[in-house]
This record gives sequence, structure tokens and C-alpha cells, in this order.
Amino acid sequence: MEEYSHIELVSLCDSILGSGEVTENDAYNLADWLNNHREACFHWPGERLVAPLQQIWADGKVTPTESRRLADLLRSILKEWTKIYYDESMKGAHQRVQELIAVLPPTEPRLPGIELTLRIKSHTQKLVSYNVDLSGPNCTCPDWQGCRYDLPIGHLTRCCKHVFDAYTQIIPLGLWPGWIGAFVNIGWAVSPKTQWFLISLNNLTWLVSTPGGENEWMNFYTQADEDYERLGYSLAEERWAYGVEPSSAKKLLQLALARDS
Repeated sequence: MEEYSHIELVSLCDSILGSGEVTENDAYNLADWLNNHREACFHWPGERLVAPLQQIWADGKVTPTESRRLADLLRSILKEWTKIYYDESMKGAHQRVQELIAVLPPTEPRLPGIELTLRIKSHTQKLVSYNVDLSGPNCTCPDWQGCRYDLPIGHLTRCCKHVFDAYTQIIPLGLWPGWIGAFVNIGWAVSPKTQWFLISLNNLTWLVSTPGGENEWMNFYTQADEDYERLGYSLAEERWAYGVEPSSAKKLLQLALARDS
């Protein structure tokens, strides 16, 4: 016998709340779904919905107060699901992160995959969230869907700002070493056209980005001692951002321009 899964019902609850207001039609569709999936009525979260829906439909109509109560119940179910899901998912993700530490930083400018999907809130829109899959990484935001989706798996430019937020949730500050630690912890989303390469100089490995847009800035990431660094260089103005130069700046820039040419 196939093991019961609550995923479909949780997804239905999520889609109902996504409209912004629970309606009489939503209550009907929820009750109809449970009537057609009797097994779900004896498992979480269906068992939490049966009695409230029976009370709602006892008089054959749904009042505004009942709609609000149903909305509150659906929100509490999603919060419970988040805790259940992330407790298990985070456990696996943290184990994967610990395994990766032993082989970090990579010798190529690529991100290691982590089998975990997180729901990340929009920076600019209330009540809007996006799904971030760190195995790609992938994101459902417009920036990623429109500009980054066709880049190779593990490509650093696949990281939109929501991907960096997801890394922040599972990778404590300072945990990842070298250039990859600087890149992930600083979390600077770049132009979708940006490419990357590594340069070794004076016992430091630098992650360098090519100019990705009209402003012609190159980015340099590294880890010096315990600190992460990100420095910018403007090709158009031939200057370092904020007047801050790395050690051996002339040689570093010479190597970077030779790789970028």
C-alpha cells in the first residue's frame, strides 16, 4: 500500500492563501478535495480541517468570520508544515555542508550543489516569496527566470539575491573558506553576463569577475586571514572602488586583464 503523503493538500492550502482572501468557493473546493480523498481526513493536516469545514457548511453558507477563521487555520497549517519540512531538510543540508567543507574551496569557479529548496521572501514586495533550489542554484524570481536560467549548473552568476539569502540561512558566517566563502557571505548579485575565473597570487586565491555590464566593473573576492574581501575595479575610469587597493594591486590587475582578454 502506498504511503500517504500530505504534499498535495499542503499545496492546495498554500494556493488558497496565495489569492489574498479565502472565499466561499475556496472553502467548497477544500471540502470537495477532502471528500474525494478520504484517506487524507485521517492524517495531518486533513484531520485538522474536517471539523471546521463541517461547521462552516452546517448551514450551507460561509460567513466573513468563518472565512477569516479558515484563513487563520490554513496559515497555521503552513507554519507547521514549514517546521516539519525544514527540520528534516535542514538536517540533510547541514550534513551536506559539513561534507563540502573538507573539499572547499573548489579549484574551479563553480558552486557545489546542496539538495535543499527554501522559501525566500521578496526584498521589495510584501507577501511575495520565491522558491530557491540550492542544487542549481535555481530561483523562481523574475530576475532568475528571465536572465539566469540558461547558465550552466553551478555557475556563480546563477546566484540572484534570493539565492544568497538562502545560503545565509544554512551556512553560518565564516564557515566556508577561501574565495567561495567571500563570494557566498558577501552576497553581491552581478549582471547575468558576468563570467568568472581564479587567480593565485602571494598565497591568496582570488575569484575575479569579468565586466558584466556597461559600467565595466570587475569584482575581486578573496579571504585574507579571517576576513572576507570584495574589491571593485572600474575599467572605464581605471580606478579601484572607494580608493581601496589590494596588496600587489598592479600585478593582480595585470593577471586579471590577461585572463579576461
